[in-house]
Amino acid sequence: MEKRERHFVLVHGACHGAWCWYKVATLLRSAGHRVTALDLAAAGANGKRLDELNSISDYYEPLIEFMTSLVTGEKVILVAHSLGGVSVSVAMERFPQKISVGVFVAALMPGPDLNLPTVLQELHQSSVGASLDTQYTFDRGPNNPPTSLIFGPEYLAAKLYQLSPPEVATLLRSAGHRVTALDLAAAGANRKRLDELNSISDYYEPLIEFMTSLVTGEKVILVAHSLGGVSVSVAMERFPQKISVGVFVAALMPGPDLNLPTVLQELHQRSPGASMDTQYTFDRGPNNPPTSVIFGPEYLAAKLYQLSPPEVTTFLRSAGHKVTALDLAAAGANGKRLDELNSISDYHEPLMKFMTSLVAGEKVILVAHSLGGVSVSVAMERFPQKISVAVFVSAYMPGPDFNLSTVYQELHQRRQGASMDTQYTFDRGSNNPPTSIIFSPEDLAAKLYQLSPPEDLTLATTLMRPTKLFRGENLLKETTVTKEKYGTIRRVYIVCDKDNILKEDFQRWMIKNNPSDEVKVIMGSDHMPMFCKPLDLCAYLYEIVESYS
Repeated sequence: MEKRERHFVLVHGACHGAWCWYKVATLLRSAGHRVTALDLAAAGANGKRLDELNSISDYYEPLIEFMTSLVTGEKVILVAHSLGGVSVSVAMERFPQKISVGVFVAALMPGPDLNLPTVLQELHQSSVGASLDTQYTFDRGPNNPPTSLIFGPEYLAAKLYQLSPPEVATLLRSAGHRVTALDLAAAGANRKRLDELNSISDYYEPLIEFMTSLVTGEKVILVAHSLGGVSVSVAMERFPQKISVGVFVAALMPGPDLNLPTVLQELHQRSPGASMDTQYTFDRGPNNPPTSVIFGPEYLAAKLYQLSPPEVTTFLRSAGHKVTALDLAAAGANGKRLDELNSISDYHEPLMKFMTSLVAGEKVILVAHSLGGVSVSVAMERFPQKISVAVFVSAYMPGPDFNLSTVYQELHQRRQGASMDTQYTFDRGSNNPPTSIIFSPEDLAAKLYQLSPPEDLTLATTLMRPTKLFRGENLLKETTVTKEKYGTIRRVYIVCDKDNILKEDFQRWMIKNNPSDEVKVIMGSDHMPMFCKPLDLCAYLYEIVESYS
């Protein structure tokens, strides 16, 4: 009997997000089913803040919007976990004709004769005193009920993840011991901003607050790494009765007869000129000392991760080469929003800034993928003296006699009638062209990642951001390239023969109209060779280094 494809909708529980379903989502998709894992409001990657939620209706609004969007006759399997059972129950009441079955996985399950207050009251009675280190917020004052909560590490380890594989909960329980891993201020997931730190005391405040919270007689083992040694040293001075031992792992270790300025001065003298691509910020002006620092990729590779396993530093150093992987504007971890991009020049600005920063005589190999070919082409026009070779990996490749408009037009004509459920945004109204695009999970699976490992597809569905669509005369002006500049740089095109988004015949059409110096083919690769065929791609890049450097 032929198996029918089902559409599973996964709804997370309290303090979690769509990310917690990534293993289940991957398995369901591999079995041929459609999967939608939702972030409820102010959870996971959802952009709302807690203070924007005025009722539980606001919280489960993303699920309601999704259910509303289903076409007539389409039915889904709703799967709820933990607190997600409340949201799923409401959806079942509002959309019974759109749900095949509701599945409650260790979830709250109110019903017609069992309302939510009764469920919550029973839960409260059965778990009195079991909150452990769960943290409550009292936005309406301490005499009113709490307004939010977050599970603490001990609670997670003892109550939620106690039987989960160690790799999921390593930071929560290590070999049976209690573990608390702290984010210092303006670091990690801590919500403070750098400009809110007026002194180092503000920086290590989370550690001091934690130490203060320890009950009388409780002792901890403090473990410091690197700059964390300063914070731990201060804690040792302030809470000696609460610390069994202080462990300094390749950490700064000032002491009674060795103050911090002396340590920093010695460190500075031993590492002159070693900052490499470390980036400094001068909020008080260039004539004053820097106010903040972030390590650059080359510095990380050479100074911090040089002996770490390759999987940690793949993007920083591959087989001894320097690697810089850039986020273009409003993409990846770049902080800009789509509505801040007024032109394609704004989009590829991070690449232009990087190229500008290269010192005289330094040359790089630019590798472009997909739409990145447009940005790389512009960089070739602006910085021909800084580029050894440009590599286009299943990428757009406009040229001096072959402008971007022609490339777009040809691609559009070849896609006529192609089935795609890509999602468009119309910020200027439905009667105007779309302003941004994001690939749907179905398109990612069928058109971009169809041959890539399923876990990479799952990761993409949780991290992908929309892309701005640029149009008009300015687009052509800003992407025009010439034979005198762009044309002087050697180019290699790498064809992905199983690409379903930029099909092989389209890639070869671009090569025919804008011939490259060399053409290579990755056999059996979808649009994402960095996931689908990473070894093949790296092998070609190594060959290109040897041939063109």
